[in-house]
Formats: sequence, structure tokens, C-alpha cells
Amino acid sequence: MLLYAPYANSYRRFRPGSYVPMNATWGWDNRTVMARVLRDPVGIRLEFRLPGADTNPYHVFAAIIAAGLDGAVRRLAPPEPVTGDATRLPPDLLPLDLTEAIGAFAASGVARAAFGAGVQAHLAALAARERVAARLAVTDWDLARGFEFA
Repeated sequence: MLLYAPYANSYRRFRPGSYVPMNATWGWDNRTVMARVLRDPVGIRLEFRLPGADTNPYHVFAAIIAAGLDGAVRRLAPPEPVTGDATRLPPDLLPLDLTEAIGAFAASGVARAAFGAGVQAHLAALAARERVAARLAVTDWDLARGFEFA
């Protein structure tokens, strides 16, 4: 998740009703799931809907490939496809804030195997620095809300 939503602000889009995937789901032509599988006259294609526009695309593709390879090596079977609104399902399995994402990434054996311990530690440390910067920032919204409710 850290590579799909790398900044504190990245997690603002993960909220009910936003049609942004908040759980590890897949389905056929379903815009509410994390992995949307589409059939067309040429074949089948996958649309991975989790990453935001603020990601590093190289990290995103590397993470998708690493996760897919890990699933293939361990012969993991996918769950049943979701039909209907997946946003109504519990938001389990996915970290939905930067602190949770840092912890999950730092503890991930898949990330360690795919990127190496050094790169894994480096990316987790970068995210931790981002979290500190975000916590120290005072936005116009903070100022307006502080004056409004003071």
C-alpha cells in the first residue's frame, strides 16, 4: 500500500462513497473493486485501481509484479469475485493511513524479497519523513478551522 499511496495526503481519497477501492477485492467489470478485470473482443485485461496519481509508476509496477509473482509461487487462489458495491464491504486488509502503510511495508517479507532489505528500509524511511513533514504542516484549512472554532 505504501507504494500505491506514498504520502499522507494520498489517503484522503480513501473514504466511503468515493468509489476508490478500500479493500483487497476483484471483480468482473466492477468499478468499485481494487482489481477490475474486463473482457473485450481482443481478450481480457486487468485494471488495478488502487494507486493514486501521486505515485512513482516504477514503484507501482514493481509492487504489482512482486505481489503477482509471490502469489504464483505460493499458488494462492483468488477469492470469489465481488459483484455489487465493494465499498460497502469492510475495509480490511489494506492500510488506510500512512502510519499503517509504513508498518505493513517495513514488516513485509514480499517487499524484502522483491526490493532487498536496503531498498525496503529506504522507502519506509522516506515515508516516515513524509509523515513527520505532514504532521508539522499547518494548512489554510487548519488556520481557518482554528479561528472559526476558537
